[in-house]
Amino acid sequence: MSDGGQVTAADLNIYKQATVRLHVSGDGMLLLGDASTVGSISNSGKLSVMADAFLPAGTYRPIGGYGDRSVSWSGSGSLSVVGGVWDSNTSTFSVIAPMSVNAGTSPVITSGRRLLIRDPASGERAGVSFGSLTSGKSLASLPITQSERAALLPLLNSNEMILSGWDFEGQLAGGEALVSFGIGSGAEEVRVWRRAQNGWGECAPEMLTYDSKGIVSFTVDPGSLNGGYAVSGVVPEPMGFGVLMVAVGMGLGRRRRRGNGE
Repeated sequence: MSDGGQVTAADLNIYKQATVRLHVSGDGMLLLGDASTVGSISNSGKLSVMADAFLPAGTYRPIGGYGDRSVSWSGSGSLSVVGGVWDSNTSTFSVIAPMSVNAGTSPVITSGRRLLIRDPASGERAGVSFGSLTSGKSLASLPITQSERAALLPLLNSNEMILSGWDFEGQLAGGEALVSFGIGSGAEEVRVWRRAQNGWGECAPEMLTYDSKGIVSFTVDPGSLNGGYAVSGVVPEPMGFGVLMVAVGMGLGRRRRRGNGE
């Protein structure tokens, strides 16, 4: 669930092999219960609550009960958090302001922190949010090079383009991380690519979202943040341009007919 989406139900059962991921965008994303029933969660699998690096700092309540009532929790499943801190007593998710850095620097990072990265030369933006890290202290990042772009282009479809790409360098380990690229709105058929020692290859993240603010986010293993990631997609031709060309064609047709005595 992401980007302002909301699911309502009387209760939620997460079974052993199942995962529910909340890419937090606000309050009440999962609303449980009704006028006569107290909402409940039975978690035997995994519930993951995530904040990308572009989410404003604040305290969020992504899981709530009908009529602002509390939700009952049960089960021995896990609850993992990326980019913030979960308070089990209040069922709230606290997100502090991200660490803003320029590309090329190597900031020191800790569990639950978020990095918001900007390349001054190109204006490109990226973000990384971390879960519980077991090792590693820093992460360096730069936009992918022209030669790396050239190596990826032959793998794309004819109508596809590279929307953003970043190189990362760090020796990290721990729970999931969430990588986010600002690509602008309107792209279609978005795909994620990873560059390792044997070159570029398409990858299938456990979670991939593309929100209305033009941010693509995808989950990665922190240990794979040694290499490059890129996002490709199809950007449709602006409708205004197509309408303009039709109008020009109609005008030319009228002129030709007038020239023939009409």
